[in-house]
Amino acid sequence: MSIAEEYLGNTKAKISETVVDITDAVPDTTRLQRYLSTRSVLSTASSFAIRQQEAQETPIGPEKIGEGFCAEIFDLPGAGRVVKRARQDPTKTVELWRDFGSHLRIFESMNHPEAAGIDINVPKPSYFVTAADFAEWANVHQLHQYTKRTGTDKLPELLREQSAILVSERILPLPQTIRTALVNTFCPISMRQASLSDVKNKDCLIRIYLGVRRPNPLHHDMSQDFSLRNFELTLDKMQHLNIDPLQFVPPIAEALAVMHWDARRDATDVEFVLGSAPESRITARDFDDMDKDGGLGIQTTWQRPKRMPQDTLDFSRRAVSMWLLDFNQVERLQMNDEGMKKIRWAFWNNDPYYPRPEETRLWDAFKKAYLARSARIDDDSPRPQRFIDGIEADAKARLSANQGPPKAGPSSSPAPPIAPGALPMAHNTKEKKGKKHRKYASIA
Repeated sequence: MSIAEEYLGNTKAKISETVVDITDAVPDTTRLQRYLSTRSVLSTASSFAIRQQEAQETPIGPEKIGEGFCAEIFDLPGAGRVVKRARQDPTKTVELWRDFGSHLRIFESMNHPEAAGIDINVPKPSYFVTAADFAEWANVHQLHQYTKRTGTDKLPELLREQSAILVSERILPLPQTIRTALVNTFCPISMRQASLSDVKNKDCLIRIYLGVRRPNPLHHDMSQDFSLRNFELTLDKMQHLNIDPLQFVPPIAEALAVMHWDARRDATDVEFVLGSAPESRITARDFDDMDKDGGLGIQTTWQRPKRMPQDTLDFSRRAVSMWLLDFNQVERLQMNDEGMKKIRWAFWNNDPYYPRPEETRLWDAFKKAYLARSARIDDDSPRPQRFIDGIEADAKARLSANQGPPKAGPSSSPAPPIAPGALPMAHNTKEKKGKKHRKYASIA
């Protein structure tokens, strides 16, 4: 029996979703413990859900929901899509184009048979539009009409600059009940009302930081606003909420293996987050298509992992899911020594989504899942084991040298020095990105 068969055979389990009643009168910490699971389906009547549901009947204009280093982010309400508009710097159009190519490759790889069973989603990429074709795209989608529908003379912000855009499936933010519980648990009392009233905090995704453990989960820098945009769920916060981080380890490890050895991408600066997606409702037409064989193809249609073209999206019931996103820094992986240096560099220089070797329980699970999934993709390659050995060697070197912590937090494992020849151009890009205070939103 191969390592892949042994691991995947032992980890197969029945998928069970839990429908959570958000009206339960429970403490906020208990609520978060229940909700921050990859198998929860929440019923919600939040303003976001209502607005999205109504937008399917009455179109609402595109809204800016955030910005990143490469692009500004706009939601198309009711469509379940997001528009990333490149900044005016021509190099950002190149980055967005690279984002599109890597996004396509990783999305397809995550849907290959070798990736079956990985409990993580990649938003579906739709298409890329150049700046020269932007006006035609806006006209086809009748975006100028939104000024009349909303009774204002203001042009939607999306249309005020013509630039290249990337359209893809949107990762929906977490529901209001989760956002409120996060504020009540982790936000200083003096800042709670402002945080609850801040419309930007509706765009809430949770970053899964398995590589950092801070001394005090309730500490907040009072000079900074309390933001729910990409809230950092670190190991200390998981412990405070009694959430087992082990549930997040295999999906992240296996997704990284797929990116490395199937998609052949270096996974630079990708993100792993908890978000939600509308529960999929099939139509009678869909049922007829599924029932062509006279009832032999009976299947569960609740929370279908792959949406059908005729699905109606129900924004009032949303599943909490893990998502992989943000591919504008991702590059092709070279199958040589330089490529091996690059993926080690990317592991340490990304935000701390991956567990560190010092966290023995989490690291052992990560290593086992990564190697098993890699073996399923290519059972003969020595590179996956070389990657793991390299990370462990880096960690030992850092500990023995007693070097300082990385940018992510006081008690996380530090990053090793950049190896000579490990693509300094990408390193410079990352340095520039680190100097800028990045603003994130619920993006896809």
